[in-house]
Amino acid sequence: MRNSLKEILEQFARGEADKTAVLESLRSKATVPAVVLPPSRQTNPELPASAVNSEATLLAELIGMVSEHLKVDRSELDVEAPLEDFGFDSISLNEFASKLETRWGLEIAPADLVECNSIGALARFFAREYPSQLGVTPRLEIGMGVDLPPAPILKKTEQSHIQDGASTPSNLSRAAYPPIAIIGMSAVLPGSPDLDTFWQNLIAKKDLISEYPKEREAWWRGFEEVASELPMHMPRWAGTIDSIDGFDSHFFNISPKEAELMDPQQRLLLQIVWHALEDAGLKPSNLAGTRTGFFAGVAGEDYMQLALRQSSTVETYLSTGCNRCVLANRISYFYNWRGPNEAIDTACSSSLVAVHRAIKAIHNGECSLAVAAGVSALLCPLTFIAFSKAGMLSPDGRCKPFDERADGYVRSEGVGAVVLKPLDAAIKDGDLIYAVIRGSSSNHGGHTSSLTVPGETGQAECVLDALGNAALDPLSIGYIEAHGTGTKVGDPVELRALRKALVSTSASEVAAAACGISSIKGNLGHLEGAAGIASLIKVALALHHKQLPGTVNFEKLNSKNDLASTHLSILKETRDWTPLRDKKGNSIPRRAGINSFGFGGSNAHVVMEEFILKGNAAPQPISALQPELIILSAKNADRLKQVAMRLLEFLKKSPKVNLSDLACTLQFGREELSERVAMVARDL
Repeated sequence: MRNSLKEILEQFARGEADKTAVLESLRSKATVPAVVLPPSRQTNPELPASAVNSEATLLAELIGMVSEHLKVDRSELDVEAPLEDFGFDSISLNEFASKLETRWGLEIAPADLVECNSIGALARFFAREYPSQLGVTPRLEIGMGVDLPPAPILKKTEQSHIQDGASTPSNLSRAAYPPIAIIGMSAVLPGSPDLDTFWQNLIAKKDLISEYPKEREAWWRGFEEVASELPMHMPRWAGTIDSIDGFDSHFFNISPKEAELMDPQQRLLLQIVWHALEDAGLKPSNLAGTRTGFFAGVAGEDYMQLALRQSSTVETYLSTGCNRCVLANRISYFYNWRGPNEAIDTACSSSLVAVHRAIKAIHNGECSLAVAAGVSALLCPLTFIAFSKAGMLSPDGRCKPFDERADGYVRSEGVGAVVLKPLDAAIKDGDLIYAVIRGSSSNHGGHTSSLTVPGETGQAECVLDALGNAALDPLSIGYIEAHGTGTKVGDPVELRALRKALVSTSASEVAAAACGISSIKGNLGHLEGAAGIASLIKVALALHHKQLPGTVNFEKLNSKNDLASTHLSILKETRDWTPLRDKKGNSIPRRAGINSFGFGGSNAHVVMEEFILKGNAAPQPISALQPELIILSAKNADRLKQVAMRLLEFLKKSPKVNLSDLACTLQFGREELSERVAMVARDL
């Protein structure tokens, strides 16, 4: 049977057999030879492009090129086996695309090849997309090495709109999820110890990457066996935060010994959640015993590696100090929260998945208030070395999202948290609302050409699911905060996914669509497990201030991408955020999407909207007519002075704050600590 099938395929390649004979031969047995080649190709795989005149000969040429590129004998290549089985990854795929360009004189984006997960799929892709350039007449629509069941015939309503990039009416007619308000935020990010500094850095387009702190190299004791590799791969550039080893253990009722063995990521989360609650005007003791949920994205475990290398014994507190589940559990334990608690690791999408989980928990009635957070700390050289060897890191220490010069990302660290509450409840309670989350989604990209290569279709589906949950028109989205790591494969795949999801051919409410795209990674580098929360906070501030920060290190769009025929464009410079208008001339609320994906395939997308207070509430007077009681407290006298200084700095930057609101927040939205001061004032 093997010889007869081979003969039939050879006859087909020469045009002497028809497709029916091939199909009947394939269906007559469960498996076929892994590779069946015409004799001419076995002796001369490098035929000119003009000779590539059928899918069979195209397939044979690809087999030869893959064999040469990966140094794998062609007899070992199964044309329908996953490419990663033979050693393909994002780097080798990029190199292979360059070889194909040279061989055939085509412009081929590595992103084009991402979802071609076999040599056979590659052949079918090129025959379909470049038939005239390659002189191919597509004839062999079969999978070699597999049985062929009859293809299902889908009704029009069952066909995915992903295939043609158009959103279906059903996507917009779903019942929208109840919107969620962001009522509090806090973050410590590279070059940005607070939200105000962070925002100023964003609108000024500051590059906040710096040399990796020399003092941290002292923490690397115990890594002598990799010392010979450090000169080439040691971290030179990173986005880092100050005093990552500092922590007030007494404030959180933790002994110094236990605090010493706690991962700094735990310490950072304890502190950032406290500040986020303060920003929301929520008194921690008032939340004790409530079904408040906590969801944290975390992907790194540097401190555990340091501790195990540097200690001759395994300490008891190491298990609670460095365990990821305890990293989240400790928050609910300290604050006495009874709602759901999850530590989430989906690599780079971890913290945006955490936001999605928090939203779902509120929708499901598991909690009425939730805190979502993300944290990352760069303490150990091992991941730097591994990522550098994999070609993931930028040699010049600059992240260049979507740029022609993109050559990898820069690692960075930081922490951020947001307080989430149903919008109706937030309005009723008079909370400050930064922005509104209209929809969210999370999925996996499925099987692609490599475990670490993102999936275009999966990302597009994730975006459309989030828009469907929000019941929003894709063309009403005016801005996308993209994942945008500045890599040669990841960025083009993401732009193609966004184009597929957002460029709609359906009827739209929008008069003239325009959507800017940017990535915070040009400013900060890649926060990995905390990347999503940093992006979310950026967009919330942009909606709050009605400005869009420009993209750092962007000069020219990667030539593998074409946005010219779309309403999408890379946002180069900071500008005011002008709202879109509907066909009646009315303003549409400013809306944005935040996109995130992990290097293992997990995607997340969140759709946000500006908060517009309805009604005709008259503005309150700047200063109160009656005196107000201003109360400050801290755990000791020194910290009380710092609290007073922080209030002074805030008032200097916010001269129009309402004194009554300020007094109310300090009286009811702050914990009463042991060291206190009170004063009566009639004006600021």
